[in-house]
Amino acid sequence: MTTRDCAKRARIHSINDAGDRVRSWSAWHCLSGQLIFGGTTYVLDDGAILEVAQDYLTSLNQFIDAITPSAIQFPQTPLGTHEDVYNRELADHLAHAILLDRIVLAYKGTSPIEVCDVALQNRKLIHVKRGTSSAALSHLFSQAAVSAELLHMDSHFRQRIAQRLEQGVEGSGGGETAGFGWLHGAPFEPSTCEIICVIMSGKPAPVAASSLLPFFSKVNLRMRCV
Repeated sequence: MTTRDCAKRARIHSINDAGDRVRSWSAWHCLSGQLIFGGTTYVLDDGAILEVAQDYLTSLNQFIDAITPSAIQFPQTPLGTHEDVYNRELADHLAHAILLDRIVLAYKGTSPIEVCDVALQNRKLIHVKRGTSSAALSHLFSQAAVSAELLHMDSHFRQRIAQRLEQGVEGSGGGETAGFGWLHGAPFEPSTCEIICVIMSGKPAPVAASSLLPFFSKVNLRMRCV
């Protein structure tokens, strides 16, 4: 019996509070990944092994590598450092920065939304994620996009930010929030802001984004950038 056969036969069950089985599905459908075999890229998704067309992958990689890298010199950190520790170090390391990590804003009955992890006075929003799995990076890109859209389109969201900043936050300069009125002012000018996604990959910099990101994360990022 092959590994694939074992994964297909194995079942995962969800159980409710009463101990009753609610749903079952094959472990094979929980697996995802990608591999290169014979120069061709394949992805495993929802139980199917799919071949990626080379011209599409080339176009995708060119788009990813054409994204302008940030000019900020980010501090290096030991392998295994947690995101919250690095975010705190980042806010202390960068001038005129405030720490917004884990400060979430409830919004219209949806899941709480984080504006960013670190914000800089010169209109930069920094989002940080540890790891290079598709799930982690897709969450990173989605978080950055949703935050930017709300900042641009929703005055009530910006008002919530203003209220939270009035309570004080951590960061350089004793956590002073003077100079961060652009985060909640009206009108919000997206063209004057820079959104930066930082990936704690454990690999020495510099590294090409196209060689770092999994296939589906590349697709997700291009969708968010268009």
